[in-house]
Amino acid sequence: MRIQYKIVALSLVCGLCVCVIDASLDRLLFYEGTFWELLVASPPTQELYVRTTIIGFFVVFGLFIARCAGKREKAERALRNSHSFLQTVIDGVPDGVMVIDLDHHIVLSNQPSEQLAEETNGAPGAMLCYQVSHHRSVPCDGLEHPCPLRQVVETKKAATTTHTHFTTDGDEIVMEIRAAPVFDEAGEVVQIIESFRDITERKQAKERLQVSEERFRNAFETSGIGMGLVGLDGCWLKVNTALCEIVGYTDSELLTKTFQDITHPDDLEPDLDYVRQLVAGEIPNYHMEKRYIHKDGHNVWIILSVSLVRDSAGNPMYFVSQINDITDRRQAEEELIRYQTQLRSLVSQLALTAERERKEIEAVLHDDLLQRLVLCKMRLDELGKSETLTDPATSLGEISESICEMLKSARALTFDLTSPVLYDIGLEAAIRDWLDREISGKYDIVLEFEDDGRNRQLSNDLRVMLYRAVRELCTNIVKHSQAERARVSIRGRGDDMEIIVEDDGIGMEVHESRSDAVDFSDRGGLGLFGIRERLDHFGASMKIESGAGVGTRISIIVPPHYQKA
Repeated sequence: MRIQYKIVALSLVCGLCVCVIDASLDRLLFYEGTFWELLVASPPTQELYVRTTIIGFFVVFGLFIARCAGKREKAERALRNSHSFLQTVIDGVPDGVMVIDLDHHIVLSNQPSEQLAEETNGAPGAMLCYQVSHHRSVPCDGLEHPCPLRQVVETKKAATTTHTHFTTDGDEIVMEIRAAPVFDEAGEVVQIIESFRDITERKQAKERLQVSEERFRNAFETSGIGMGLVGLDGCWLKVNTALCEIVGYTDSELLTKTFQDITHPDDLEPDLDYVRQLVAGEIPNYHMEKRYIHKDGHNVWIILSVSLVRDSAGNPMYFVSQINDITDRRQAEEELIRYQTQLRSLVSQLALTAERERKEIEAVLHDDLLQRLVLCKMRLDELGKSETLTDPATSLGEISESICEMLKSARALTFDLTSPVLYDIGLEAAIRDWLDREISGKYDIVLEFEDDGRNRQLSNDLRVMLYRAVRELCTNIVKHSQAERARVSIRGRGDDMEIIVEDDGIGMEVHESRSDAVDFSDRGGLGLFGIRERLDHFGASMKIESGAGVGTRISIIVPPHYQKA
């Protein structure tokens, strides 16, 4: 039977009981007669009215109570249904969910929360939230573990925080806590609904990402290789110090430019073609040698490596460029090519010079010495056959004069081939002798010779090489310098031997990077390149100081260990 009927029946019974009690009291106190007469058969009129009123009051009271009980039963049933529905809902949530009252008691919880409660060996409904989450005996507080309940009560707004919870093994797990208020009819917070999610892996992933990003930033900034991030429009998004040093711009200056702005015009189209292929997905990355234009205008050779960063949908985001300065290497390669070209020219000129010298020797022998010898023989033959020789002294004098001329030619030819003085006396005497014979008095130039008088022990090969080098340098001065004065000096510079050939002529332009590598072979002979190569073979070096209109000073340095015979 429903409780409402029970209440009405009970009220009716109570009313009847009151009537019976009233009848009993009336018989004892006021009336005569039987109890039944007073109760039912012939009660006094006023008693009947009183009893009817009492019974009616109890019935009405019972109906009222029954109605209230019905409402309460309905409300309790609705609450149970709501509780069951809410429990069903939160049980379907993968995150832990708790309903917590203002005293930190867990009013309602889902399965993940109950698992936490099991780990703390207690029933979730009978435990405090901080016991379940932190295994502690006092509520959470402080900056590291702020209490969500306290935050929600103070602000009456939802709150989110991060807490470190602990497993039964003592391992830390990071939880993201979200708490929302539950209000009563007066708008006061009476409970909170708290959800929590394990974000340990996400937290660790973020930390690893931060470490990775920090390492990338450190590698990016401290790398000796130029690095830059370039937008799809070609603008520099981020550059490191090494790249700024390569192109000569500051960081802020370079970020206002595109990579097209600093690329050499001849290299731009191939670079853009690679970019188009990269964006189209035809190639994963590309590498190329190209030129950047330095801030001061000179070209910088680089090796460029470019890859493309795409988003999760595969859309292009930006380019990552690595720039390695290879200017020195390219200059060395160009220098090597120039050197090889000069070396081939030197070999060719050596062959031509040798052939020219053979022709000159042949001409001297054939046109001078042989002709004179033939003439002498003819004269001697005439003297031997003549029977009427009137003046033999004259004929013999002519023959003697021819022989003297032949001796001079032979001596000159000998000195052209090599200097006997060089072997018999030494380098200094041979140079002085050659200057006296070939330069002094023959040209409009005053050429002086200075010697510090030291006795130097040089090998024959080194002596010949230095002798020929000085001869060629002096010949170049006579032919090309337009100088009025020149000087050859041989002196010691510490333990080194130094030979200086200088003039006050028109000078010449010297290469900035290596003054001894300039090709001056067009000025006659084998040129300075050939002299330098021969010096290198003997461990000696050559330094050129010159400029247009300021004369030329060439120094040959021979280290001490190469001076010994």
